[in-house]
Amino acid sequence: MKVIIICGATGTGKTQIAIELSKKLECEIVNFDSIQAFKELNIGSAKPTSDQLKEAKHHLIDFLNPNEAYTAGDFKRNAEKILNELSLKHKFVILVGGTGFYLNALLSGMSEAVASSTEIKNKLKDELDKRGIDALYEELKAGDPDAAKKIHLNDTYRILRAIEILRYQNKRPSQLGGIGGFKYEYIKIGLRREKPVLRIAIQARSQDMVKNGLIQEVEALVEKYGADIKCLHSVGYKQALDFILSAHKSSHEKLVEKITTATMQLVKKQSTWFNRDHEIHWFDPDKENILEKILGLLIIQRWH
Repeated sequence: MKVIIICGATGTGKTQIAIELSKKLECEIVNFDSIQAFKELNIGSAKPTSDQLKEAKHHLIDFLNPNEAYTAGDFKRNAEKILNELSLKHKFVILVGGTGFYLNALLSGMSEAVASSTEIKNKLKDELDKRGIDALYEELKAGDPDAAKKIHLNDTYRILRAIEILRYQNKRPSQLGGIGGFKYEYIKIGLRREKPVLRIAIQARSQDMVKNGLIQEVEALVEKYGADIKCLHSVGYKQALDFILSAHKSSHEKLVEKITTATMQLVKKQSTWFNRDHEIHWFDPDKENILEKILGLLIIQRWH
């Protein structure tokens, strides 16, 4: 089974592209968005609509209670189980979302490896400065070719971590279910839009959220679970919660602006995270036929 990863900041159209691609490839979708995993958080999470969910089978959406704790490690275990099940009946699967550390945990997590020490890290960084990343990558290829195949030459963090395991733990990273241990071939597709265009889209989405009942959704969550549950401190929900706790002293227009500003700050963080990943093939959905581009990449990869 091949894994197609569709990632990028919020508001870039990942959900619809994933659905269109899943219909073309006759496959299912696994979500890696930390807020869409929760039940009862529908409006503020920009969760796929009921009609969209009918178009394609989704996993890891709408399955947690709002007061449940959920970590990247939990996601990794759940996603691996689902991927293993899907591999028995599908040629492809689509991973879609914007929570970068969830994706990183799945692809690069080192759950079985011994924690690294600052001393060893610093030693390897000094060696990196002296020898260069090419020499360390060649060492990894010699010691664990399977791990090296899964790591891009520019991914310094993962190369250093893999070398650390090889040298100081006398283990092969590919055997640990961590770096190089993700057992499926994958390709990463990133969506990004020009900032002014994205801001207009996010402002419109923020207006729709407030218009469609975000305040009422948060009031119901507070009444049922209290105001301290972690998911109510995510973007959109936090601003609506503050609005409610201030006894609606602000206007809906100001609430929309606060949600828009907070969302753009989230976009900046997400973009910084994903821009470091040199495996991603980037496209602008406002300028390109994304579906066509992805299918073209699959042909180049000889996947399709």
